[in-house]
Amino acid sequence: MSKETLPKEDQNKQPKKIKIKSYKLTVMDYITIGFTAVIVLIMIFILLRTIRPDWFQFMNQSSGQPSTSVSSTPAPSTPKLTDVGNTYGNFSNNPCIAEIDDRLYFVSAGEDATPYIYVKVGEETKKLVQSNAFCLNAISDPFTYASDAKAYAYTVFFLDADGNICYFTDGPVYSETPFTETLPEKKVYKEGDYKTIAVRGELLFFIDGDGHVGKMSLIEESYTVLSQESYKALCVYGSSIFAQHEDGSIYLLSTVARPASTATPTADPSATPTATPSATATATATPVPGVDEYETEILSESVTHFCVDGSYLYTVSDSGIVRRSGDGSMKDTLSKRKAQYINVLDGNIFVVSEGTLYVGTDKDYLMGTEVAIGSVTSSIGISLAEDAVYVYAGGLKVSTYDSETDAYSELTKVALPA
Repeated sequence: MSKETLPKEDQNKQPKKIKIKSYKLTVMDYITIGFTAVIVLIMIFILLRTIRPDWFQFMNQSSGQPSTSVSSTPAPSTPKLTDVGNTYGNFSNNPCIAEIDDRLYFVSAGEDATPYIYVKVGEETKKLVQSNAFCLNAISDPFTYASDAKAYAYTVFFLDADGNICYFTDGPVYSETPFTETLPEKKVYKEGDYKTIAVRGELLFFIDGDGHVGKMSLIEESYTVLSQESYKALCVYGSSIFAQHEDGSIYLLSTVARPASTATPTADPSATPTATPSATATATATPVPGVDEYETEILSESVTHFCVDGSYLYTVSDSGIVRRSGDGSMKDTLSKRKAQYINVLDGNIFVVSEGTLYVGTDKDYLMGTEVAIGSVTSSIGISLAEDAVYVYAGGLKVSTYDSETDAYSELTKVALPA
């Protein structure tokens, strides 16, 4: 119907405006929105913990304990110079050096015979902490200076002359300035008469004053003794612990603690007084050392020293230099040379024999063509870096590897800053 045909009064009418009422939130609406937001935040938190657990692994700095990095990757099957703390062979050698990233931490004494811990980056060396230290271990610390995106730090663990587990934090470190302006402070992490330590990620393995092997978590601050037997050296390799018994034999230890021992009842409580006891008093969870799953003897022969490299166990003794399979079953005598210390990395075998440091491959020792690279009047072990070998003998000495000549240089004293 057109406008012209509408009644006149209808033609003058305007359409009515519809008023839209504004909605006001009620108290229940606010509660619902808040509850929904909380649920969403919880779901985001759970998702982040699942895909990035390293963001939530930190230590309470007020406790005075050092922060450490935790690797979520599986244990490497071959040695790598990363923050496992040190190379595996160094663990059994009371390491006087620890290499991580492009930094070398080492202990040495200058002309005044005062021992210090130093750090070397490139061609520069800086004095850090005065201490008569051994068993150096270095790991990365991403937490102490987490508020500064460009800064990072390293935590260095070591044993002092009294056997205390000590540490210091080296940082903040920047890419353009690898040295800190202030000197770090030595702190005692655990008092005691410890014989050796080995740090891998968040775990610190040790031999205590009684010779027992154990581990402690640097994050949860837990302390677990793993052995019943007494040992004098250990090498943590992947998920295994190789340890040298006090009698010189080699054991393979579990990283899982023994279950607590409990005694079985001596008699059935429901039986009459004259009944025969149903069980004798025994420790149900105390396996026999040497033949159980917690402490397995893999080498009964008494050896002077040992180390692990790849799938091989290397030992030295009066019978010579021997390479064995990891379980001790296979045996290859590489040389009849008597040696006091041994360390191996990437197929290069280093031994200290009658005051001399030697290096060679397995074939070199078999053929008697190993090379003498320096005199060692006294030594507490052999420490290996990626391209150098170190011994502590009246101060730190080093022999560096030359890739062009495929040879190690003469052993010389490490240059120290004034």
